[in-house]
Amino acid sequence: MDDPNYEREILSLLKDYQWLHNDPSSDLNNFFTGDTFSRCVPDDWQQWLSHLSEDQLHTLTITSEDAISSWAPEVPPSLIKFIHECRRLSLRNLISSQAIHAHHDPLRHHNSVTRGMSIKKLHEVQRLGTLITELAGKYSSKVKIVDIGSGEGYLSSVLSYCYDLDVVGVDAQFTKGEVDFSRKIPTPLGAEKRRGILAGEISGKLPKPDREAEVKRLEDKLQFVQRFIPVRIHLVHHVTLCRLTSRANSFWISHPDTKIILIGLHTCGVLACSMLRLFNACEAVVGFVGVGCCYHKGRIEDIFPMSHTSTRTMESNFHGILDSQSLYLACESPELRCSQSIEDQRYALRRRFYRSVLEVSFRCAFGSNFAGHFVVRDVKRQDCGDFFDYSKAAAAKLRTNPPIEGADQVFANWSTDENVKQVWKRYKDREKEILIVLQLQMILAPVIESLLILDRYQYLVEQGMEVRVEQLFDAKLSPRNIVLCAQKP
Repeated sequence: MDDPNYEREILSLLKDYQWLHNDPSSDLNNFFTGDTFSRCVPDDWQQWLSHLSEDQLHTLTITSEDAISSWAPEVPPSLIKFIHECRRLSLRNLISSQAIHAHHDPLRHHNSVTRGMSIKKLHEVQRLGTLITELAGKYSSKVKIVDIGSGEGYLSSVLSYCYDLDVVGVDAQFTKGEVDFSRKIPTPLGAEKRRGILAGEISGKLPKPDREAEVKRLEDKLQFVQRFIPVRIHLVHHVTLCRLTSRANSFWISHPDTKIILIGLHTCGVLACSMLRLFNACEAVVGFVGVGCCYHKGRIEDIFPMSHTSTRTMESNFHGILDSQSLYLACESPELRCSQSIEDQRYALRRRFYRSVLEVSFRCAFGSNFAGHFVVRDVKRQDCGDFFDYSKAAAAKLRTNPPIEGADQVFANWSTDENVKQVWKRYKDREKEILIVLQLQMILAPVIESLLILDRYQYLVEQGMEVRVEQLFDAKLSPRNIVLCAQKP
């Protein structure tokens, strides 16, 4: 990761293949309207990939280059080179996997605490809990763990009850799940560990003076409780990074012997970047452990680039190399897709195919000059039996952005509209084209995520932090499996 050429190599690859991630037609909704397959995919790639079976295409992302070359004669050298370069530049192939052994697992003795957790969540909190405990153990003074985006409270509760750490969970909303989870914690754990869960919810609807009074009341309540394990604090959107930094520094001044470690398990979008900035700006915070997620949830200028190194490199020859579609693609997981059943893979492909065909019918109905977006909310699996079932369900959940007057009447009889039938007749045999481009995107996706993580790593190094990057989770269970762990010298 410290190779100065590594980032430039990633950016060069992404620049060469912008049609896969940073192009209007790289959004598969626009696949047919943008004529992605014939316009973007090299001719020799089209011909060779079209000869592969559906099963071969589904495993393209995990099959060795030698095996791929044996599938059909005259494989394009440029295709093999693309696959090779994507794998070579992926962080998952460059960094180590953290070995967490069974004898490090205190959760084995607390089945009552972990009851109800999915295999995925149990896997995550056990491994991340061990890593956080190791970092906290490096400080002789008192350490307080602040879990940002704590959600239902699984991680913060496990850190408290199983790892005996002092934890404060911070989340933007009151989650019923966390209260249900806290009630599952049994009395036999003992009075010292069963402190309850304090839930202080500050309503964003309160007038400013009342809101500030409510904040003060909650803070007084927290001081009275003192060592609540874990304390639950719910912050709403008006709490800024600056204010949070100020409060953390004020806490540190009044508690100079207490160190703070910021943690976040799958913090979405810009929240992960805000945590890194808070870690750097706040003297009280000495450690950081974070796993990012949902990179597309936020403006790209707030997410990438963060480091001076990436900023200079981007300005030199790669300006605008990423966009929101690139960030969305960075969230994909080739390992998870390949671990799905064939039936689930085909269902996911069918949904994408139907949505792409539906976009053509939308444009036919409203004209190619409509510059807005057609937004289809989730269509249930039971409504994806065929294209017309899907069209009917999608039309019922459809909205246009910006709104179009009279659109509801147009959508009312959408699945029986003659234009829709004609569009389906024209595109019904082109599902394989979607699969080919989708698999090429899956090969490229880890490279985009690698660039985002590298940028965050470089940001921390530039601030003088001691940083390590590791694969902590099994990618088949938890696709966002790369953790950033940092501490101040």
